[in-house]
Amino acid sequence: MADGREAPFEVIDEITSYLRPVPSNYRIPDKHDLLACSLVSKTWCAASRPHLFREVTHSLGTATSDGSTTRKTLSSLISFLREHRYISSWLRELRLTERFELEKPGEYSEIHIGLLHELLQHLPSLRRLRLVDVLFVSIPGSHPSAKHFGSLDELHINYTDEFSPHSSRGNLHLDLLVILCSFHSIQKLFLTCVPWDSVADPNIPNSNVTTTALLRIPELGICGPDREVTHFHSILPRLLDLSATRVLTFVSDTWAQHAPLLQQFSPSVEELYLSPVNWWDWLGLTTKQTPSSPASKD
Repeated sequence: MADGREAPFEVIDEITSYLRPVPSNYRIPDKHDLLACSLVSKTWCAASRPHLFREVTHSLGTATSDGSTTRKTLSSLISFLREHRYISSWLRELRLTERFELEKPGEYSEIHIGLLHELLQHLPSLRRLRLVDVLFVSIPGSHPSAKHFGSLDELHINYTDEFSPHSSRGNLHLDLLVILCSFHSIQKLFLTCVPWDSVADPNIPNSNVTTTALLRIPELGICGPDREVTHFHSILPRLLDLSATRVLTFVSDTWAQHAPLLQQFSPSVEELYLSPVNWWDWLGLTTKQTPSSPASKD
C-alpha cells in the first residue's frame, strides 16, 4: 500500500467523491463509474492491479432508490476499454446483464449484434462471458458477417423467468448463431431459459454468416427448454454439431418430450447429467452446486 500512502490528498478526495451516495435524481455519466475504478487502481500496488479488473460486471439497467430505471449502454464500456488498453488485457471474465436490481420487469432494450463485436475487439484476454437477459439482435438486411475474437473457456447465455423478448418491432430476433460464431472455439456453453421462439433462424437467406460446419461444443449445458419445444428441437441441431458434445447437462421437468433430441446426443456423450428445473443454480447465477452422478447411457 506504499503507493496509496504517497498519493496526494486531492486524488484520495476525488476517489471518495465517486463512492459517496448521490441523490436518485442526479445522473452520473456511465463513464465516471469506470474512471473511478481506474483512478483507484492507480493508487494501489502495481502487482494487484490486474486482479481488480479480472472479473467485471456491467449492468445495462439499474434501479434507483425512487424506483426509476437508469439506462446504460455498451458504448460507455467500449469507450473506456479503448482508452485504457492495459485494463483490456487484464479482463478475463465479463458479465453483461440487463436486469441488475431492476424492480420493474419487461424493461429491456435490443442491442445490435455489431456492438458485441465492437466490444470483443477490446477484450483480447477474455475467457469467460456471461450474458444475462441481454437481447443481442440482428435486423434482416443488415446482418453482420461472422467474426472470430479468440477462444472462450465458458459462454453463458442466461434469461430469467421475467424476461420478455417480444419487441414492438417484430423484425428483431435474438441472434444465437452470430454470437456463437464470434469465437474461434467455445469449450463450455450454457443456455438457460432461452426464448427459442424468438431466436433467429440459422438458415435465413439474408444472413451473411456462412459456416462450412456446425459449431462443436465439447461441454454443453441446457436449462429450462420446456416452452417453445418445437422451436428448440428445430434450432439447436442447426446451431451445434451434437455429435461433438462429450459432457451434457440437461435440466428439465419434462424428459419425455425431449427424448428425440437426447437420442441425437447419445452416440458421443460420455457424461450425461439430468436434473429437475428447480436445480437450475448449477449455472452459478446465485450459488454453485455439485452435479449429480452421470446418468447411464445404457
